[in-house]
Amino acid sequence: MWTGANDTEERWRARLADGPCFIAYDDERPVGMVAGRVVGGAAELISMWVAPEARRRGIGRTLIERVVAWADGRPLSLRVMDGNAPAVTAYERQGFVLQDDIDGEGCRRMLRPA
Repeated sequence: MWTGANDTEERWRARLADGPCFIAYDDERPVGMVAGRVVGGAAELISMWVAPEARRRGIGRTLIERVVAWADGRPLSLRVMDGNAPAVTAYERQGFVLQDDIDGEGCRRMLRPA
């Protein structure tokens, strides 16, 4: 999940108003989430999180599948922190390809073509 220095609750509420937020539960306890939005006609995965104790159980894969289905055939982009090799590998397994560096932000863009 990318959180910049200017991220506030108000900014996140505004982002989440533009698209879905899917939450994974284990016995009524949230263990993962993914959120998306549409920007200029393109879909963007804006946040993803899976609790450490819930990893390697397919929850991340299922959440990505949900946001891909929501994107409904549109290209889907995301940002991943530089050096987060496990996330890059997980996204690549779901069809995302590393793109350009995002100057000055310490992250890379990934794209899942339509």
